[in-house]
Amino acid sequence: MKGFEDSGADFLYQFKQYLSKENIIICNPHKIYGPQTTDLYLQLRKYKIQKILMAGMSTNLNLESHTRHLLEDGYEVAVIADASASAKLPGMDTFEAALMNLRMITSKIFTTEEFEQTLRNTNLK
Repeated sequence: MKGFEDSGADFLYQFKQYLSKENIIICNPHKIYGPQTTDLYLQLRKYKIQKILMAGMSTNLNLESHTRHLLEDGYEVAVIADASASAKLPGMDTFEAALMNLRMITSKIFTTEEFEQTLRNTNLK
């Protein structure tokens, strides 16, 4: 991690407060669209995690690919739609196309508000 902070590849300042918590796992960077070249599976097994909540950029590429791989490996996966995005292309709504696929294969598609309500109702912290 030497030289990572303020390198331009560092995490956005407004998210740092959330990423340093004890229950956050950060995997090594990936080189393709899925989790095959990261230590994600090692981290999930190490912490006995079976339920995954996905959000992020490139919904139609990275998020959907990771989700499909995780599902095929037996994990339960949900997505927070309004915390995700895709590139905009002329005449194509790649985000809505990805969400349509994710609605068919994931356990649940949440909005941020719905997920926060679920957390309040289940007392998960």
